[in-house]
Amino acid sequence: MENKINRVRLWPHQLPSVPQYTLKLYYSGNLVPTINQWTTYLSNVFNVLPTSLSLEYNCFENGTINKIMDAYCTDVNSMKHVELINNEELNQSKDAIISFLQRQNATEKIKLLFQPITDFVFDFKLLRNIPSCIKCKYANWITYKQLLEFESESVYLSRSNFTNSDFKNLVVKWRNGWNPTWKDLMIEFREELNIDAYISDSYIEINREDHYRNVLMRDNKIRAYRFEIEINTVLGAVLKTGYHLTRPDQSIATVTMENNKIGWFHIQPNNPDGKMIAQLSKRTFNFD
Repeated sequence: MENKINRVRLWPHQLPSVPQYTLKLYYSGNLVPTINQWTTYLSNVFNVLPTSLSLEYNCFENGTINKIMDAYCTDVNSMKHVELINNEELNQSKDAIISFLQRQNATEKIKLLFQPITDFVFDFKLLRNIPSCIKCKYANWITYKQLLEFESESVYLSRSNFTNSDFKNLVVKWRNGWNPTWKDLMIEFREELNIDAYISDSYIEINREDHYRNVLMRDNKIRAYRFEIEINTVLGAVLKTGYHLTRPDQSIATVTMENNKIGWFHIQPNNPDGKMIAQLSKRTFNFD
């Protein structure tokens, strides 16, 4: 390893000078020890341990991936964030992908940014840790049963195969007393949503200033509050249509749709004076 520090480069007509720090690493074909040396160096410089692992799967052979997992996803050192990337359909064996998912140990967020093969399946109960957030870029392999069983607090599923009926079933199930473990669920559905068809009982239209728990719980006879809200962003205005739904046990859920196919399901906090939470998805703007 060659270390050069505190080198000053003077740019023409530009003051003050710009310090340049360089570190050259040499390796003889075994990439993982070199990466380890580099991350160890940075850890010492900044006095922090690595917290995130981003792996572009198609750039490495399975043997190299196993060595990376051995180095960074250990019982001693858990990653906060892990992401698995591949912009094309994975050609690795399903067993290798499943092995990676089982061995990674993200505690805060796992991002599955790969396009799986047609018959890919994975049981999220096999994860070493339950991350706070699961994000899946291609969620066409996620099942309805898994929707019900996710244990992470936030779940974001893009490009799914779920239908309008699936979303309605979630709403009906919650209104009948079901309590999911997750608090925020976003799904990009394969068909347009008709959120007004989910509510068969009477409801009240509310304004922007009425999105508070103490307002929604005033009348025990009303269990649905409909709203439309326009949210202005730098990318344009987004119209969200939704309902705040209440239950006799004082629980409140908010279901919304945007851009016709993006559905949100929020389990609202129990703060007596709390304002209702709503979010926007990047997929509304065809990002992500």
